[in-house]
Amino acid sequence: MAKPRHAGRSRFVLVQPLLLMFCFCGVTTVFTSPMARRSALLPALGLLCPLPARAQQGPEERMSLYKGKAVSVRESAEWYRFYVGDLVSRGSGEDTRDGLKVSDEDCGGGLCLAGQALSELQRVVTSGSGPGGGLSQVERALTTPLFLLVGFEVWDPDSSFGDEARKAAGKFQATINELRAKLSERKDADVASKLYRRSLEELNDFFRIANEAGGAKPQDVEYLPPLPLTKQELDSSEYWKAERVAFDEANDPVRIFQERNAFGSRDLRQSLKRFPGATLLLR
Repeated sequence: MAKPRHAGRSRFVLVQPLLLMFCFCGVTTVFTSPMARRSALLPALGLLCPLPARAQQGPEERMSLYKGKAVSVRESAEWYRFYVGDLVSRGSGEDTRDGLKVSDEDCGGGLCLAGQALSELQRVVTSGSGPGGGLSQVERALTTPLFLLVGFEVWDPDSSFGDEARKAAGKFQATINELRAKLSERKDADVASKLYRRSLEELNDFFRIANEAGGAKPQDVEYLPPLPLTKQELDSSEYWKAERVAFDEANDPVRIFQERNAFGSRDLRQSLKRFPGATLLLR
């Protein structure tokens, strides 16, 4: 049977609204393709998203959307540095009550605290369960938004910033994929620590490119501060110490319970800024 002349166009009309939703809302959980196709879809978003960005009224609207996504990436990067970083640290046996490593006989087949931390690390970098799979937490929080930032087209189109940022995001994605594969083979804390540090360096490379491309300064809301690579850097920075305190307080289970049962709007009761240590970057 001959193919209708406009069949391809009809399918594009159906797909285009979905692309609009992915790029502006950051909705990624609808991707339920297998892992191989999912890996190809993520970098493609950086090419597809310029279409809806151009469909906006003008550069001011695109910049507003870009800034909102940059704030989201900044928050997710802190989660990646604090929560995921803690999993990597505990996975090596550091800061654990029992002091055991996965390789120790007393770990009990990975049931010690270090083994549990590595299992949780594997979970956050692995696709969701279910018949169709889905994106991992890291893919939803960071990998996809990195490509989306490039797609807003707020940088100089004649520069190489867009291509450089896509390459940096692609390297981060490849490292996360490698970390997932290694953890599925064997819970090796040294390998996990090495790959995690590499991923931080790749994130920082993307942040440097984005800041330079947009001319973002530390006082700007879209500024992406470089992540500390070591515990020493984390503990010696006043900015990151302030951010860590705010992160721990925001994720404190007692506070969350009280928040859910408190009267009045959350905005009226919130006393901390989103980034309480932001002014420390100016020093």
